[in-house]
Amino acid sequence: MIGLSSFTPLILLAWSIYEVLGEQHFLQTPADTRIVMGRSTMLNCSVGDRVGRVQWAKDDMLLGFDLSIPGYPRYSIIQTSPERFNLYIVNTTLWDDATYECQVLPSQGNPALQASAHLTILVPPEMPQIIGHPNGSMINIRHTDPIVQLTCEVRNARPAASITWYKNGVVVTENVDYTVEQIANDKRENAHNTLTLTPDFRVKEHGAVYTCKGTNEAIRGQFLETTVTVNVQFPPSIPEITGYRRGQTVQRGDTLNLECVSRGGNPLAQVVWFRNDVKIDFSYSSSNDRSTNDLSFTVGASDNDAVYRCEATNAATEYPLTAQVQTVVYFPPEKVTISGNRLATAGEEVELTCETANSNPASVVTWLVRGRQIAGTQNHVQESEDGGYITRSIIKVTLTDREDQIVYTCQAMNDGSSQPVTDTVTLSVLYPPGAPVITGYEEGDFVKDGDVKRLTCSSAGGNPMATLKWFKGNELLDSTPKTRGSIVSSELTIVTTPGDNNAIYKCTASNEATPTPLQILKKLTVYFPPAQVTLTADPAEPKAGQRLRLTCLSASSNPPAAIMWVRDNVLRQGVTINKSPSSNGGMTTTNVLDITPTAADHRAEYHCQATNLVIGDKVNDAITLSVLFAPVFDLSMSPTNIEITEGDSRSVNLTATANPPVLSYKFYRDGIEVNVEGDINSFTFDNGALQISNIERGDMGRYSLEARNAEGASSFNFTLNVLFQPIIDDSAQYSKAAGDHGSTVQLICLAEGAPEVNFDWAKRNGDMSSFKYHIESEKVNTIKYRSVVTISDIAESEYGTYVCSATNEKGQDTFDISVDGTSRPDQPGDLTFINATHDMLTISWNPGFNGGLPQRFKVRYKEKNRPGYTHIDITPIDNRVTTVFVIKGLRRDTSYLVAVLTSNDLGPAEGSPPEIEVRTSASALSGEAASTIQTSDDTPVIIILVVCVVGIFLLALNIGLILFFVRRRKKRLENNSDTTSHTNTIELYGPTKETALYPITPSDDSRSYGTYEKNMDDFSDDYKNFEGRGLVRPKPVWLQPLVEMPGSSNDDDTHDRKSMHSSQCTCNCVQVKVKTVSRGKCSCLSMDSSGDEDIKRVFLPPPGYSRSYTPNKMDSPNLGNTHKSFLTETRPYLDDERQAAQWQYEDPYRSRSKGTFDSDYMNPLQNGNSPTHFHDYNGRPETRPKSVTDFSDQRSSRSSSRNGLGTTPPPPPPVRSSSKGVANNYGHSPIPPLPARNYDVDDLPPPLYDDTPQPRYAPAPGSTGGRYVNPNVISNPTYEGPSEGGNMAQRNHIPVDDMRGDLV
Repeated sequence: MIGLSSFTPLILLAWSIYEVLGEQHFLQTPADTRIVMGRSTMLNCSVGDRVGRVQWAKDDMLLGFDLSIPGYPRYSIIQTSPERFNLYIVNTTLWDDATYECQVLPSQGNPALQASAHLTILVPPEMPQIIGHPNGSMINIRHTDPIVQLTCEVRNARPAASITWYKNGVVVTENVDYTVEQIANDKRENAHNTLTLTPDFRVKEHGAVYTCKGTNEAIRGQFLETTVTVNVQFPPSIPEITGYRRGQTVQRGDTLNLECVSRGGNPLAQVVWFRNDVKIDFSYSSSNDRSTNDLSFTVGASDNDAVYRCEATNAATEYPLTAQVQTVVYFPPEKVTISGNRLATAGEEVELTCETANSNPASVVTWLVRGRQIAGTQNHVQESEDGGYITRSIIKVTLTDREDQIVYTCQAMNDGSSQPVTDTVTLSVLYPPGAPVITGYEEGDFVKDGDVKRLTCSSAGGNPMATLKWFKGNELLDSTPKTRGSIVSSELTIVTTPGDNNAIYKCTASNEATPTPLQILKKLTVYFPPAQVTLTADPAEPKAGQRLRLTCLSASSNPPAAIMWVRDNVLRQGVTINKSPSSNGGMTTTNVLDITPTAADHRAEYHCQATNLVIGDKVNDAITLSVLFAPVFDLSMSPTNIEITEGDSRSVNLTATANPPVLSYKFYRDGIEVNVEGDINSFTFDNGALQISNIERGDMGRYSLEARNAEGASSFNFTLNVLFQPIIDDSAQYSKAAGDHGSTVQLICLAEGAPEVNFDWAKRNGDMSSFKYHIESEKVNTIKYRSVVTISDIAESEYGTYVCSATNEKGQDTFDISVDGTSRPDQPGDLTFINATHDMLTISWNPGFNGGLPQRFKVRYKEKNRPGYTHIDITPIDNRVTTVFVIKGLRRDTSYLVAVLTSNDLGPAEGSPPEIEVRTSASALSGEAASTIQTSDDTPVIIILVVCVVGIFLLALNIGLILFFVRRRKKRLENNSDTTSHTNTIELYGPTKETALYPITPSDDSRSYGTYEKNMDDFSDDYKNFEGRGLVRPKPVWLQPLVEMPGSSNDDDTHDRKSMHSSQCTCNCVQVKVKTVSRGKCSCLSMDSSGDEDIKRVFLPPPGYSRSYTPNKMDSPNLGNTHKSFLTETRPYLDDERQAAQWQYEDPYRSRSKGTFDSDYMNPLQNGNSPTHFHDYNGRPETRPKSVTDFSDQRSSRSSSRNGLGTTPPPPPPVRSSSKGVANNYGHSPIPPLPARNYDVDDLPPPLYDDTPQPRYAPAPGSTGGRYVNPNVISNPTYEGPSEGGNMAQRNHIPVDDMRGDLV
């Protein structure tokens, strides 16, 4: 048995082989590949025993492990077996030309593997091109050119194309130069091969065909080629002329054929004929090796000595090759001409000249008379410009009476003549004709413009016969003479024109025997209409409503024209303002028409018609007005009421006519300007055309279209009614109704629709015929309708579901409303954030069903991430549920959680309320601007500036007024130490810090105070001289408490009041000062007043005073010298004895002011003290309010007399009637008249001691029965009224009805 140790070496060897063979290794590596661009290729890579991941790299850029190779749509890895990782590239491009590497990552101790290969992209070449010569073209080479180079180019190939030249199919290897050009930033190349042709082109190269062929590896042995043919150019031979020989003579009229031939040349020559250096024929023909041009012409006299030249040229000739001949032509003269006078008087010598036409050779001229040749004549010869020669001969003859009508003949011949050429002349003796005569028109007649008139002029005798001529003025006219026997006549035909009016027509008769022509004149009269009318407008562009003058000026007319105006076939009479002489002996007429144009006259035509009334002809023209007017809408075309179904479209013409055209249109909706394109999506407006598309109900309304131009603006109003089927408001708050048994429940159904909506109600599983149901329907607005079902004394049987149906002609909508007993409300819905600033949030919500009971809302909020909610109760406004709320006092840039809670008498809504998160703005400026909903930051700068300026001005004005009144008061106090001031006077009507005598209602405190008549301050000034003059020592003055005060220590009440007790303080004073007395003591009147202290002066009217009350300073009581202070019933006034008594009543004409108390402003029982101190209803001490004087803004109506020292008596008081126009005498009525306004019970002050409302005014003087007694009315015992030495009669005649009180 063999031991295990003998197998150990074999096992180790097997393990080593396994380790070698078990490592990952390439089974196949990629190989370098060359592929034609556009084709697909595969790079192979196979890995054996692979444990690492495989990927490909392109030029060191890894392509990834994904077989689809993301980002390279043409690349993919094909894995047909686990070891294969072939890279497949489709539609190869030059971009794919790169080195690719197959990489196997190391793993589990196996090393990395890498194998690379280069992929070369082959690009086929483009078609070869011989630079400058298209394929199949011919290359022209002059025989004198030194060398010629042909360059063949093959572009954009990879690799560069090889280029080979062929001549007539044989490869050219000499004189060729091959180069390659690398294209910048490209892997392709351009190849060039230049072939140089050596001299001796005419022998070797003419007609040779050169071919350029190109190829490269990409087209695999195929060749691309292009071909050209070489054409060598050389000149022809000198041309030859046949058909005429030098010195040959030809006759005029012969036909001469000349032929010019040019031989050889490449190309064949062009052959052209010239005559005397002028090109006359270039119609040559070519055949074989020659070019021929045949010239054939009839010989004329001008061809004598003419040079005919033939020229031959082609592309190789540097200058034309020529041959020429000069022709000689013989010809006789065509005619002879005798010139000179044929008529002369007896004894006059006549010179005759005979001249031949040109001839070659020169002609010989002879003269004949009576058939015999005249000897001794001479010929003069000269060259002619037309060729040949001209011969001239002159003779002189003296006429006698016997030699009348003698014929002279001239004849000429030369070598080319077959017979002579002659001319004759007859000489005769002259005498004048008879005077001319005109027939066909008599002066005084008239001819109508345009008529044909024939005038005949005649003359008899004369030798020769007379020559008749017609003239118009000095203008010679064309006419045709006629001869009959010895009479010559000439007829003139005239088509008359206005220019013939007053024209002088003249006929003259003359011959050689009349030194001055014989003549006769006729003056023509022509009636003609105006040729035109000229219209003008002043102003040229009138405005509507502005006076316009149209002027029509007729052209010249004979007789003058009459003018009429026509508009729309209606005659209008103008005014002729001028007739003046004009052209052609006529007259012009000027006529004007004054009108006031309107918009309807724009583009209207006004015709002016000018008529010659004698001949009936007329002419007219028109002017088209351009009237400036503001836009006008055509109501016949623009509807004022547009009805359209929702969703439909329509075009509406809202064009306004205007001149100048409308500059702008503006749309207004319910008085507010809107942008049609932006604000109303259904509208498209273009130059007056309104296009309505997919109309919506929200577009319904009243619209106004304003059109404006430079002349103004006008508006067109229309209503847009959108028709749509009813839509019922299905909000939760209307979907339910509730009420307890026996209560009244209302079911509300709201619907929108157009046209009118009708409601029907029904109960599911029941009827509504009971008298308990009451239905009311109403139209809320244009499209909103409301129907309410009221169920009275509801019972269990009325609970259930009700159906509301809203119907119109467009359709129907229904809505279910459930009725049940009362319950808690539903939670609000649609909690919405509206707006935010840095410290405020605005929210809104929709109320849910209220459960049949009034519901209340509460806003709950807190900062996010902070404990503790804040609750705010929302108070309904005017019994309306508030659904928008502003939360104030918040923190900047902070998030809040906000919810709305609701409840009714049965409790809060069930469930959790919806909560939203909102945030305040970070910046006060940016936040507020960004959150603004209804305000705009687009306030014009000019408005801001104006507001600032006005504010500064008002501030300065207020400061000035305050300084003015302070100085005024100070001056008065300094200048008047012993009399009352303006302020003291007014303080009678407003409570002061010390005494609150006259409460003012809050409604009266804002009234302004002015003076329109003599005021109290003025009378105060006047009466200062009477204070302290002749006064009796006054008795003590008492202050009366209103009620009995506990603890009073003084039982010596001397006053006659039965129900009153007082603590008496004796005060000896003439001028009274109110002092504040400490608690437990009385208020007394002392005599220690100084001149600058507040002196209370009391104004009391007499009992019968009837003046109406007003709280104004200007209505303050006026004084009369008959007034006395009212004291008691037994002694109502202070008389002349200066007896003083207790004042019992305050002025009833007081009023309440802001900050004062009502009628019960006193608390007489507080602390048991004297009622001198006043308190409000809550027991707080009352502070002094502003008096009426503090609000006064006017000074005294007259200058003050305070500084006067005399004893001038005061003037009588002013008289003012009551508001009713009469003075009502109330006598001793206990209540004075009410102020001039209505009072409700609420206006009356609260009761003092019982439930009886108190009047807001004090009792009249003399009334003792009133409960409202003010103890703070202060009397002045020293006042007697204004007196003037006891003259009572002077005072007593003034009635007391027009006085309110005297100054004390």
